[in-house]
Amino acid sequence: FKAQYMLVVHMRRHTGEKPHKCTFEGCCKAYSRLENLKTHLRSHTGEKPYTCEYPGCAKAFSNASDRAKHQNRTHSNEKPYVCKAPGCTKRYTDPSSLRKHVKTVH
Repeated sequence: FKAQYMLVVHMRRHTGEKPHKCTFEGCCKAYSRLENLKTHLRSHTGEKPYTCEYPGCAKAFSNASDRAKHQNRTHSNEKPYVCKAPGCTKRYTDPSSLRKHVKTVH
């Protein structure tokens, strides 16, 4: 490992140690990495600092990976969730839309 802290964080995978605990009342979540706790805390605060970079889109997200997923699927027409029903050619950007389609159409 290039830095000592990286080894410490890696070792937590083996020990199960999660020293970064959520401080919100009633929440028992804990994380091995501080960055994961910071992301989790946004679920309590509602903070969404990652805004979509597509012009005219006002969507915002609590983490960068959700923003990237949104941008790739919504603004590039990527639709990886395919209906497998015979003869159906419907595709969706997210699994919940596919489930709704299957439930209501098939």
